[in-house]
Amino acid sequence: MSKAASSSASSSSFEQLGLDLRLLKAVRKIGLEAPTPIQAECVPLALAGKDVLARAPTGSGKTYAYALPLLQKVLSRHDGGGGASSSIEPGVGAVVLVPTRELCQQVHGVMRKLLGHGGAAGVRVVTLATPTDAASLSADAPPDVIIATPSRLRQVCTGSGHAGLLLKLRDSVHTLVVDEADLLLSYGYGDDIAAIGGALPPAVQTLLLSATITPDLDSVRSLFLHNPVTVDIEEDGADQGGGLRQYWLRTSHADKFLVMYALFKLNRIPGRSLIFVNSVDRGFRLKLFLEQFGVSSGVLNCELPLASRWHAIEHFNRGLFDILIATDDPKLMAGRATERLEAGGGGGG
Repeated sequence: MSKAASSSASSSSFEQLGLDLRLLKAVRKIGLEAPTPIQAECVPLALAGKDVLARAPTGSGKTYAYALPLLQKVLSRHDGGGGASSSIEPGVGAVVLVPTRELCQQVHGVMRKLLGHGGAAGVRVVTLATPTDAASLSADAPPDVIIATPSRLRQVCTGSGHAGLLLKLRDSVHTLVVDEADLLLSYGYGDDIAAIGGALPPAVQTLLLSATITPDLDSVRSLFLHNPVTVDIEEDGADQGGGLRQYWLRTSHADKFLVMYALFKLNRIPGRSLIFVNSVDRGFRLKLFLEQFGVSSGVLNCELPLASRWHAIEHFNRGLFDILIATDDPKLMAGRATERLEAGGGGGG
């Protein structure tokens, strides 16, 4: 049964997290002063060998939250240390799955910086994000860490598409990270992730991180996680009344519904959202459009009975749906326009 972890930081310094001295040295050189909440929660749990299911907003420091414990296990194996990795065969030690080539490069940069500043540049970290990346791989000299999109990793796991290259992960991998898990599924990597699951050890330690945790993730959770500890980090300022944000994007009229689909289906706007449209008809059309893609919402407009409007607001406040599509009352807006004209002395001349 999963346990819930507190979202408050349990450690005020990196020294309290139990990190290797080489990684502490790297953290100091990089200039990280104190762990963020996601780092303070995840690093000790990962070092203790726990599976972790973490929800944290973009920009909260998730990459360091999994890179530090992952690299510590890799360094321990290089040193010949004991622990869970001592019974694992030499080979690829850790796999990080991310949805895009750009994120592959970003995570690679973080890990190379940690290793370089820590004096452990001999640890080999590679990316698999483009068709040519696999050319640097060798089954006889596998890297310590692979950062990949699921489709590229699947190719080298199954030996397809790269002159029969086959990296055997089942006997060597001790850590799997599934980063931006919600996006991985939204980008259509479900089949690739399932195939990768069959190529990994059944008891691999897994860290699954996502900006949102929805039922869509159930398939990935059941495939990789074993009695995970849940870490839930709220948006900064969410409990101080500073969580309200307004988004503005210039787009053509024809593309507006497509933009709405992309923002909400890919979970790019965290929390609950209030959308204003300029007509009752357009509000209902937007609701029906989003529902075609499994995005639930409610509508609020002047044509609904009062009881229905209260019902929509109550459901929105209780979190039964996260999107409320609202329309201004045209009579009220017309009245305000008249008031402005009268206040400006708009008489004939």
